[in-house]
Amino acid sequence: MSLKSVTKKREYTREVQPLELMCLRETVIRIFNRTDVKKFLHKLGCLFRLPHRHLDCLKKRVNELTSTLPIPASMKYSLMDVLRSMAIEVFHWYIKQRCLISYDFDVLSSFHWRSDGTIDELKTAQALVRRQDADAVSRFKIELCHSLTNDFERIIEESANMSMRLWDYDRHASLRARQRGCISLLR
Repeated sequence: MSLKSVTKKREYTREVQPLELMCLRETVIRIFNRTDVKKFLHKLGCLFRLPHRHLDCLKKRVNELTSTLPIPASMKYSLMDVLRSMAIEVFHWYIKQRCLISYDFDVLSSFHWRSDGTIDELKTAQALVRRQDADAVSRFKIELCHSLTNDFERIIEESANMSMRLWDYDRHASLRARQRGCISLLR
């Protein structure tokens, strides 16, 4: 089954979700947005690229955090299922967006989740475009790909300015490299 058919299937199967499941998803989102968990994930690597052994480390960390919550053990087990399904959702999002964005910044806190546990891609794209710590090229790609603007003249102008800055950087870097080469020849 292709990613496109899975995405279409998920889009057509929106249904009313049980309140318990919505609460579990909200709990997982809040856990992901905790500063200590973000640092933990940063140490392991991006969530959407976690190997299986790191996912086990994440589960242990989530178990530690949820051990203080007054919820039954069966719900804690369900919480792990929700964690797994949301990690898969993040992976699907990553597959679709990987050519648009660089992951040098915290993407998890920009996700906008629906009550059914899927990522609202349009709201997430809007949040990523507003972020100042994202590089400008990624923001432009996201803005264009998701049709978030009608001001294409501004984008073209800013892209041209960015291209000039990159060209100037390349030109100066090339000049410095040639100067270093000349200096080493004189030695």
